[in-house]
Order: sequence, then C-alpha cells, then structure tokens
Amino acid sequence: MYSNDDLDKAVEQGIFSSKDVSRFRDFINKSQNSPSIDEEQFKLITSFNDVFVVVACSLFIISTNWIAYVFINYYSFLLTPIIAWFLSNFFVLKRRMAFPGIILSFFFSGGLFTLILSMFIELKYFNEQVNTLYSIIAALLVSTIGTYFHWRRFKVPITMSILFLSVLGTFFSTIVCFWPTFKDHILILLIISGILTFSFAIYWDQRDLTRTSYKSDTAFWLHIASAPLIINPLFTLLGISEEKSGIISMFIVLLLFLFFVVISLIIDRRAFMLSSLIYVVYALSTYFNSYSEGKIGFALSGIIVGLSLVFLSVFWNSVRLKLIKNIPLIFYRFIPNYRE
Repeated sequence: MYSNDDLDKAVEQGIFSSKDVSRFRDFINKSQNSPSIDEEQFKLITSFNDVFVVVACSLFIISTNWIAYVFINYYSFLLTPIIAWFLSNFFVLKRRMAFPGIILSFFFSGGLFTLILSMFIELKYFNEQVNTLYSIIAALLVSTIGTYFHWRRFKVPITMSILFLSVLGTFFSTIVCFWPTFKDHILILLIISGILTFSFAIYWDQRDLTRTSYKSDTAFWLHIASAPLIINPLFTLLGISEEKSGIISMFIVLLLFLFFVVISLIIDRRAFMLSSLIYVVYALSTYFNSYSEGKIGFALSGIIVGLSLVFLSVFWNSVRLKLIKNIPLIFYRFIPNYRE
C-alpha cells in the first residue's frame, strides 16, 4: 500500500514526474466518479498488521508500567513516554504506520501528564498546601513541552491536536488559577477553545487544499476535537442538555445542526459535522422521550438524523458545489479546490 505522501516523495526522488502523478490522481478521481479531495481521506489502518502492532505495543507498555509500579511507585510512569518514544522511532519513522503512531502519541503525552500529576499528588501527602490546580497546570505544561518535541520528531497528525489542546488547557487553567471567578465562565472558555481549535484546523486545511499530505490529516483531527468543544458547552448554556426539552429547544437544535452542516459542506469536512452528531441525537431523543410513552426518542432522532446523512452522502458533491458558488470569493483560498 502507498499513500499520497509516498507519491510526493517519489516525485522528490525523481522516480516519477509531478505531471505523471497529477495525471494519475486525475485518472483515479474520474474512475471513482468523485474527486479525491472530496473523499476526506485520512490515514488510520492500512492493514490488520496495524491492529496487531497496536495490541502488542499497548500490552508491552501497560504491563511494563504495572510491574515497575510495584517496585518504584509513581516513577514507573516515566517508562511510558520513554518506551512510546523508542517504539515510535521504528513504527512511525521507519514503518510509517498511522494507527500505531496515534496510540503511541497518546501513550507519550498521557504518560508525561500522569507522571507529573502523580509526583504532585505524592508531594501533597507531605505538604497539604499544594494546590490541585497547580498540579494540573504543571502536568499540562510538561506534557505540552514533551508533545511539541514529539511532533517535531515524528509528525504524527493527531499529535498536533493533543499539543494544541494541551496549550489551551494550560492557558485557561492558569487563568482560572489566578482569577478564580473565571470558574463561573468555564463554558464560555470551552466554546472559545473550540473556536480557536476550529480556526487552527482551517489554518492546516489552507496549507494543503489538495489534501494529499499529512497536513490534511492534521486538520482532520483538529476538526474532530473542535466540534465537541463548541457544541457541548453551547447546548449546556442554552439549557438543551436538560432532562426536559421543549419545542423551542428542539428548534434551536435543528438550527444548530443545519448551521454545522452548512459549515461542513463549505470546508468539505464531514468529520466536523459527525463529531457533533452525538449531542444533536441526544437532544432530540430527550425531546421525543418527553412526549412519548414507549421511550422511542432515540429511534425517532436516529431516523431524522440518519435520513439527513443519507441524503448528504448521496448528494454531497452537488449540494456543496451549489453552496460554495454563493460564498464570497475571499473565502475560496481557505477551502479545497473543486472541479465539476
């Protein structure tokens, strides 16, 4: 199996010409009756060997950490990022395996965070004045620094999402620490975080409008992270997450869902829309269950949302083309190219 990155590297090495690769991509697009840009491709699993490697690495890291914890207590958490780093040198840099790279990135960043947090918890046993929020900030800061170097070394697309969310977490935790009144506005801070994450995703999208490199995968994971950060606190602020929802709440949900559909079509990112679906389905289910005897709210909301997605999956290309023809030209440099 080979990827777009492999084709680009083949061009750099002079194996193929850029013209030949471009013609090959056009041929594939026409034969599949859909532009590859529009398919929102991203690297996850190329073969079952990816799953095999993930299981093997996870077992090795968890078991090693478990045994070490018996002898050296919380210092054992240091082994997790160290092992993840060395395994990434082989499976990411040499074998270029996407799924193991994702899991090892989580092990690395999560291991650093857990190590520092555990050290502060241990310190709290001896000094009760140690603030829990300080511990979280320190853990986030160290994890952020480590994740940055992991990104520089391995360029695993999901690592940028982890890094950016760690930076936001560190920043907003620091604000809450020094200005405790901001705790009352935590939902607003989460929405701001989501908007910033979405903007950063658009930045990465804009760097690869043809969606043929790791930059597009980086944007994909940032879009996945941004939607819940916006939707969940927004629904909570509007009271839509309450046990009882009225007709106005349902109308707001549908409007928000339509808004996210339009945004997803413009930027050509199904991931952004799908990431918010769980909240839409929940809100609709809550409303329908309030007025039905058999508690069939989930099924009814599934029919509504499911039919909408089926329609979009069939007519995505044509609907998007009509939509982007009516947006200002200034936005064209931020969205992927599209040819009829």
